[in-house]
Amino acid sequence: MFPALPLLICQFRVGLWRLTSRRKGSCVYVIDIRGYGQSARPPGMEEPPQNHPPIVRSGEAVRDIDAAVDLIGKRTGVSRVSLFGWATGGQWAGYYATLYSEKLSHLILLNALYGADAPHPVMAMARRWKTRHIRGI
Repeated sequence: MFPALPLLICQFRVGLWRLTSRRKGSCVYVIDIRGYGQSARPPGMEEPPQNHPPIVRSGEAVRDIDAAVDLIGKRTGVSRVSLFGWATGGQWAGYYATLYSEKLSHLILLNALYGADAPHPVMAMARRWKTRHIRGI
């Protein structure tokens, strides 16, 4: 059996996943992009959003992810990690993958497509799959 590569989770409530993956021998890291979760809040985030332009841009999120990937590499000695992005984290993870694909072994995106008004065929397919494979959700 091959050793599991480290997994970096972006924008996800880890709880049970962290415990489950530990039991299977995986190495799991979780990142809170600046301004999210328990990360440092940039100046201005305590004000109403209409008072200023967006404070945390996708480019900054990608830099945060890259710093985490580099740190994981230094700690574990691996050259590539798996990256899991949920919702907005999925958009950032996809952006990261376009710039740094050589640092990733796997890219997993969940619920990264949202905000569109028109029905999207991928969303319909995901709903059908969820209905068949994930009962009770």
